[in-house]
Amino acid sequence: GKNTALRKRVSTDVSLELDALLRKQEPTEVKRSPIVVWKMKAPEKKPLVRPEKPEEVRAKVRRASQKKTQNPVHALSEFQSPTDAV
Repeated sequence: GKNTALRKRVSTDVSLELDALLRKQEPTEVKRSPIVVWKMKAPEKKPLVRPEKPEEVRAKVRRASQKKTQNPVHALSEFQSPTDAV
């Protein structure tokens, strides 16, 4: 904006001086020393999900060699009916 219009009006010598002045005023991207300096190694990252235990530790579900037929009335006998509870 203003800087470019001003540069066109002045001679090259003054323009070079003006450029030098503007460079001093503008915040140049200087690599500044970091605010925080790590003196030691960052801690190791831990996994968010714990690894599953191996298959040997957990009990495997296996299919029975023979299917046992159970009487439905006998299977239901371990539960109480609402009429028995009262």
